[in-house]
Amino acid sequence: MLNLNKFLSHRNKRPEGIQPNFFLAVRIHNPELHKKVDGIQHSIAKYDEKLRPTTISSEKLHVSLMVMRLENAEEIQREGKILHQCKTPVEAIAAKSAMTLRFSGRGHFGHQFLYTKPDVKETIFLESVEETVRKIFTIEGIPSTDSRVHTSLEHHENRREKV
Repeated sequence: MLNLNKFLSHRNKRPEGIQPNFFLAVRIHNPELHKKVDGIQHSIAKYDEKLRPTTISSEKLHVSLMVMRLENAEEIQREGKILHQCKTPVEAIAAKSAMTLRFSGRGHFGHQFLYTKPDVKETIFLESVEETVRKIFTIEGIPSTDSRVHTSLEHHENRREKV
């Protein structure tokens, strides 16, 4: 049996001083999931109204696969081309699995981001997609600054730009 914590522990460390400003994500369109996220966020705001502005709209709900640092317009344009290279390998992975994802539990990154955790079965699928995308981006010279697949519910710092 694969110990995901051990497998992922070496990949979860952000290089010192590098703050991501872009992320690569898959949008979640499921209305049921949107309602559940809205319920969690409502509970958080009910507990402390000052936290309401930190919630992320369920309409923008997504699974973050990778975060990166892009310094200029040239890197942003190159990122778009690299993303197109990822299409075929990611479609091959997706063809082998159902596109239904389940989440359970919550976690946080340094008390700045509250996120939901994908179930272990979905983690394997998502990690496969993330690893494929991260590998292609790294080969092309745009490494990820972090590699924890997650769905953000709340944040306490400036928003990152979305790719």
